[in-house]
This record gives sequence, C-alpha cells and structure tokens, in this order.
Amino acid sequence: MNEAEHPYSKIKAIIKQGKGLTVEFKECNTALNKDIYETVCAFLNRFGGELLLGVRDDGVITGIVPECLHQIKMILRQPSIIHRKSARRFISQWMRP
Repeated sequence: MNEAEHPYSKIKAIIKQGKGLTVEFKECNTALNKDIYETVCAFLNRFGGELLLGVRDDGVITGIVPECLHQIKMILRQPSIIHRKSARRFISQWMRP
C-alpha cells in the first residue's frame, strides 16, 4: 500500500495544510474542550470544515486516550448539546441586562 492509499493520508494532508477557515485542531486528549462547540457552530454558519481531535495547534498528533474515546463519541453524537451550550453562551455574552 503506497502513501496515497493509506487510510490516514487525508488526515496527514489536512494537518500539513494547517489551521484555517475550514480546518481546526483540538487537542482534547481526555475530554472535549469547551471551545469545541464554538468551532462546530462556526463551521455550521459558514461552509463546514474539518475538525481534527487529538491534534495540537502546531499540528502535532497527541491522540485521544482510548478509555475516553467512547465518551467523546457519545457527546459528539448529541447535537442538542452543541445547540444548548451555544445558546447559553450567546445569551450570557450578548444579552446581558
């Protein structure tokens, strides 16, 4: 199997191009960072994007602790969590009395 056929070649290519309007890295080795919800909402409000978990801002792959992977997947499969947290943050930030 050559490099282009390797299942991780797309991930490596995304990391190589670096962060930008449609690419974001989040380290989150054991849990989701709070700012991940903002990133997802930003992607939803624009053109979408690639969000790589287990990657530092400088592109170094740190991975996700295997014991935490299931919990992270379960949280990400609940889109209502993203909407509730985003709405709460919006309200607290922009709708102060």
